[in-house]
Amino acid sequence: MPNLSFKPTAKRRGGLICRFSLKIYVKGNKPFYLRIVYKDAQGNLLQLLPNPYRTDNYFNGGTMYEIPSGADEFELEVSPPFGMEKVMVYASTTQLGNINLTNAESVYQVNETEKNVGIKTRGVNLKKKPGKVERMRSRIFLRR
Repeated sequence: MPNLSFKPTAKRRGGLICRFSLKIYVKGNKPFYLRIVYKDAQGNLLQLLPNPYRTDNYFNGGTMYEIPSGADEFELEVSPPFGMEKVMVYASTTQLGNINLTNAESVYQVNETEKNVGIKTRGVNLKKKPGKVERMRSRIFLRR
């Protein structure tokens, strides 16, 4: 089975300086879960999706999705302060890891560093396999 391939793009509508709408378009080659995090000019992190208006972050593969879409109860409006900003889009074929969030009305404030968001979003969790587990012991020696 092929790996997930994913392509995000963005378009803006309106003025170049203030109060323009932002649309994010995503498409994957297979079903995926999505998280979108925005880093503002002051370094604050906000989770744009999932959010209090749209908790569903599962998308089917092979379809181009617009965020926000016509069915959503929110818009992405860019406003001051301006400067170096960043939108980070995370996609996975499995549910994304939990990050520490605070409800900030229309979005979630991310209470993690940018690095930890990436680590926790893509983190690997170990869980016990059901049934009998055979165990063996081995050693690996690394030489410099």
